[in-house]
Amino acid sequence: MKTFHRKSAFLSLAVVTAMLVACGGGGSGGTPPPGPGPGPGPDPVAPENPVVYIASDDESTGVFELYLVDPATPGESAKINAPLVAGGSVGPYALSPDLAQLAYIANQDSVDEWDLYIVDLANPGTSTKVNPEGDELGIFVFEFAFSPDGSQIVYNADQEGVLGQFELFLVDLDNPGVSTRLNPDLPPDRVVSNGMSFSPDGSRVLYVADLDVPGQFEAYLVDVATPGVATKVNGPFVPGGNVIGAPKFSPDGATIVYMADQDVDTVLELYAVDVSNPGVSAKLNPPLVTDGDLCTFHFSPDSAKVGYCADQDVDGVLDLYVVDLAVPGVSAKVNPPLVADGDVQSATFRFGPDSDFIVYRADQDVDGDNELYRVELATPGVSVKINEQLPPGGDVSFFRINPDGLQLIYAADQDTEGVAELYNVDLSTPGVATKLNPERDGTQISQIEINEGGTQAFYLADQDTPGTGELYRVDLASAGTATKINSTLPANGSLFDFAISPEYRAP
Repeated sequence: MKTFHRKSAFLSLAVVTAMLVACGGGGSGGTPPPGPGPGPGPDPVAPENPVVYIASDDESTGVFELYLVDPATPGESAKINAPLVAGGSVGPYALSPDLAQLAYIANQDSVDEWDLYIVDLANPGTSTKVNPEGDELGIFVFEFAFSPDGSQIVYNADQEGVLGQFELFLVDLDNPGVSTRLNPDLPPDRVVSNGMSFSPDGSRVLYVADLDVPGQFEAYLVDVATPGVATKVNGPFVPGGNVIGAPKFSPDGATIVYMADQDVDTVLELYAVDVSNPGVSAKLNPPLVTDGDLCTFHFSPDSAKVGYCADQDVDGVLDLYVVDLAVPGVSAKVNPPLVADGDVQSATFRFGPDSDFIVYRADQDVDGDNELYRVELATPGVSVKINEQLPPGGDVSFFRINPDGLQLIYAADQDTEGVAELYNVDLSTPGVATKLNPERDGTQISQIEINEGGTQAFYLADQDTPGTGELYRVDLASAGTATKINSTLPANGSLFDFAISPEYRAP
């Protein structure tokens, strides 16, 4: 894989000692000439496990910048982005798949132009513009995605002289500033929408656009090797139908799933397409109740199933369902019956790493009190509560499943209503939680991530100063002892978002 992150080869210099050789009857030693001075030091390298965060020196200015911290030296951060023009700020960002680079969108050089930049994390503060220079109208890069091997970036932008006409472009990161347009020519007032992604093997890009019917957004594939040739993914749409949200490749790359009002205008349903047979779709959900809709979906890690949230059986009541891709149209409700007015929280359910269980949040037992439940997919409809007992009005706000699938971390106001804290649960003993954070002054936790090894949790909280978000790390084996990761913030500064993995972040 070619990336910006390179280590220079070192030239080994031989030191030659000059010696005077005795002539005639006698000889004498000589003083050798001075050797070369010390060679250049080793090239800087990116941290092995970088932590990136976005923060503002003063919340009132709305100016956000990106910072890098090596967890081995917490509290010592380096600004990642290059200097910003007055009034400039940083927007969406993402670590590269190898964690050696970071790409971000910013109006770094002009307040009127949002460009895409990349930085080698071995040299934070020095950026390279990925997209070409804009014309007199400027440019707005809206979204981007790394290829799986990190060698390319795809993005959408209005860079070809038509203000507001967003199109899809590809850049080889060995040649930044030179882009290839992936979509075919667009008629006036047509655009490529957000939600693009690479196939797992990096050979194709999936995107949404109104290429064929103005205002009707459909899903398309393009082979990276043949830019400008669009293949429609979805089946035929009724007038007014649209793909809603981002279509997704299955982890194995064999299937694309999308939500659309494909058959009935304004009724969102779930469809699957075999990548080898685009344009032929299978509806995954069974018939919905009148006025029912889907709200979100996720693939299982083994690519065999899709979980989705919908008011499928009772209009206005969101439940969680799983459908096997081999048996479209037949789904199983995951959660047991909900209390009156209860709902599964649509955006937060996740499959376990071995695709054998699902964890979800719902006010299943007490209306308005969201708690955490686990269901084995072999026994849908039978759930186990994961969190400990909550006080009246308490809530689990969000969670992360440990990569080992054996533990789970969640944030909840479990001990004191209105004060969010961090808890770890061994899934073999649900309902028994260990508090991870130390005693604190603030009340909020707004983000949790678990490192790849599953040994540490990173979290964003106002732990030391109420109202001021900062970044902390806790070893799961050392509950109650947290290390602040970020550098000291200015008096009015605050930290808003962070990343330890290649997930696209749009704070």
